[in-house]
Amino acid sequence: PEWTMEFVSDGALDLTGYEPYELVENSRVSFGSLIHPEDREFVWSQVQSQLAQHKPYQLSYRIIDAGGEVCWVWEQGRGVFSSSGEVLAVEGFITDVSARRGAEEQAKRRLWFEARTGLTSRTIFDSLLGYVLQHSTLAGYPCALLWVDIDEFHLVNDKFGRPGGDQGLAILARRFKLVQGPGT
Repeated sequence: PEWTMEFVSDGALDLTGYEPYELVENSRVSFGSLIHPEDREFVWSQVQSQLAQHKPYQLSYRIIDAGGEVCWVWEQGRGVFSSSGEVLAVEGFITDVSARRGAEEQAKRRLWFEARTGLTSRTIFDSLLGYVLQHSTLAGYPCALLWVDIDEFHLVNDKFGRPGGDQGLAILARRFKLVQGPGT
């Protein structure tokens, strides 16, 4: 999980804010520690899954650079295997895709989430749920569903109005933020 690097190109400085020598052999910092805490488990499990199948991988995730800024990166890599199938190393390429990813995320949010609450609409949730469960089964990765249903929520709207109800939903949703990230 600490992603010990044996070689790092000069582009590391622009991407991470660290000189290449600071990342090699984790002399100052490990690349794994730069991965956003909410994305670490996702990145690790995706890479390990593809390596176990002797397949290349491609994924996007966030890192936190030396200045504390969050940026989106795209990584492509593959395992280097011994004749007996043992992973000897992983080689790959990581690049900044923050501008593109930020635009994609904003567009997705506009399509998938209600502006008032930041929550997925019931119609979109229902259609995505079927897809995610089927994909999980076919891909063989575990999937869990957290369903929160508030009985008689219309009473909250009646008492506090629609804006008050929406504000309550948004506050409740923030409490579940940890289970909404990539890989969860």
